[in-house]
Formats: sequence, structure tokens, C-alpha cells
Amino acid sequence: MSGVCYRCGQPGHFAAACGKQQTSTTAPPAPEVSLLPPAAAATTRGGQHSDNVTDIYGDLMTSTDSLCHCVSECLSMGKGIAVLFKNQFGCVDALKSQNISVGGVAVLDRTKEEDRFIYYLITKPKYFHKPTYATLASSLAQMFQHMAAHGVTRVSMPEIGCGLDMLEWSKVREMLNTMLEGSGIHASVYHYKPPADSPAAVRPRGRGRGGQ
Repeated sequence: MSGVCYRCGQPGHFAAACGKQQTSTTAPPAPEVSLLPPAAAATTRGGQHSDNVTDIYGDLMTSTDSLCHCVSECLSMGKGIAVLFKNQFGCVDALKSQNISVGGVAVLDRTKEEDRFIYYLITKPKYFHKPTYATLASSLAQMFQHMAAHGVTRVSMPEIGCGLDMLEWSKVREMLNTMLEGSGIHASVYHYKPPADSPAAVRPRGRGRGGQ
């Protein structure tokens, strides 16, 4: 299968061999998500036309799926859940060297150590800025494109773009469902504090590359 570069969106190579440098802070138009073959998509959904997003009440960092979260282009990662990613995975200089601008995604390849990728959605220029739905959608599309190209079918995330970034979760969830429909990709959203009447926490299933 030929590669698809998540940096420039062109087939035939991956980001490591891409000569395109992203310096603009203006988000590019969100590309369409590359779909997995129909058979793979049907297997992932269990043959059912259902929600592509699962809510899990627990600790995101216990998931064995690929992970994603939102960061600024400056990659300071000094507040919120970004601190946990910075402390656990490090490699900040390697992420900065990818030169990803707003609307893109920086990727930490952990396939040798943990059989998964860690995605850093670049949704705003500076840590004190706020993202928009457009920049979040663009970064998500870049991530899903990379996942499809590498056979990754599961990703876990917090309520991305919400919390400190102050987007509305209901709108972000609708965005996720729309983008993931028919893609063969499933997202698990971790809510740190369960409501008082919530059932027991759902345990994460599978690994970041689609294992069961």
C-alpha cells in the first residue's frame, strides 16, 4: 500500500520523507478521511451502523490504544492533560522538529515500544490562544488520514478541544461522529470524573493498531 503523507496530504511518501515545511498558522482546508477497505470497516463496527465514539469514565493514560490530545504550535504543554503527555512520552524536541503548523498533527511513533502512535493535534498558535472548530477539524482529519494509512483503527482521547480550550463537547462529539462514519476508525473518549449515577468504568479494548 502506497504511503500517504499526513503533513502535505499527498500519496507516495510519508512525513519523514516530505520536503514540505509548514510554517503558516492558518489552518488548511480539512482533507477527507481516507477510508479503510469496506471489510475492515464492517469488522471494526461489528457489522452495525452505530456510534463511532465510546464514552469511558476513567484514566485516559491507562488506555493501550493510540492516543491524541490538543496542543499549541509552540508545544509548551504546561497545563492540563498536556502535562501528563509531556511527562510520560517526552520527545518535545522531536515533535518540534516536525515543524507542524496550526491545523496539522505532530506524531510520536511508539510502534516499536508500545505498538501505537501518540498524536498531538496542533489547534492553536500559542498556549494562551483558543482553538476553533475549523482548526480542530483540520487536525483531526490529518490524524485520521495518518491512522488509515498505517492501519490504526482505535484512538483514545480526552474531551478534545474542551476543558481549557473551551469548545463545546456536544459539537465536537458530533464532528467526530460525522468524520468517522464509515471510516473503520473508533474513538474512545475518556471522562476523568464519572457522574454520580454512572455505571462502572468501561475497560479499554484492543491496542492502538486495531488489536482486539
